Amino acid sequence: MIKLIATDVDGTLVPEGTADINTEIFEVIARLHEKGIQIAVSSGRHWSSVEWLFRPVASKLFYVTDNGAYVGIRGRTLFVNNTRRAYTDELIRLVRGDEELAIVASDENGYAIEKKDETLISLLTEGYHTKCRVVDDLTKQNDFMKTSVYCPTESSWKRAEKIRTAMQGKLKIERSGEKWLDTNAFGMNKGVGIRLLQNSLSIRPEETMVFGDQGNDIEMLRSAWYSFAVKNAVPRAKEAARFEADEVSRNGVLKILKMLV
Repeated sequence: MIKLIATDVDGTLVPEGTADINTEIFEVIARLHEKGIQIAVSSGRHWSSVEWLFRPVASKLFYVTDNGAYVGIRGRTLFVNNTRRAYTDELIRLVRGDEELAIVASDENGYAIEKKDETLISLLTEGYHTKCRVVDDLTKQNDFMKTSVYCPTESSWKRAEKIRTAMQGKLKIERSGEKWLDTNAFGMNKGVGIRLLQNSLSIRPEETMVFGDQGNDIEMLRSAWYSFAVKNAVPRAKEAARFEADEVSRNGVLKILKMLV
């Protein structure tokens, strides 16, 4: 019997960086919740973005966000794992010298950036629906749960890969979609967040179903027996999953969940 379902958002449930969600999912979540099944939204997004996107059913969800560094429910934080300050500051300084790359740092209140890039700000506030503040110096802010390198072009990715190499072994680093290189505390990932819920709720991996599409979903996919990669997933995610769901544009996750209902 399935007792816990967790799904990624971008590239799995909605097209990346959008709020284009099939509203039928809200009724399905409500009906699964009535059956006693726990639902978690597990995303690289900030918790406030998840709460906004799922606002009709937000009270029925666990949030496993910032790649597992934040676990909570509506109005209550259950777990936070911040990144070691020295490594975050090193990453920020490496990115500062690049005209295209930008750091987006996430704390419990929202996102912080140094560059007043209107395109980036619009993506964060209108695409992800998360508060964003522009600061003079990220190294003088509070600790961060996640720091992401924004890579808007293919050429910028080549330089971002050099930064990944420089920070290897200091931070957990994974590509998250087309424009993001996510970094968390070493050892932190979505699988950690899901296992925290499993242990707290006495739910086994054999009673867990998860959905994902990217490298930052791999540990989560390995935390459940019923692991699904959507058809548009990257090869590494497909290798980590036991099953395949239809692609995001064809509502693959929703199709599987409707079968459970």
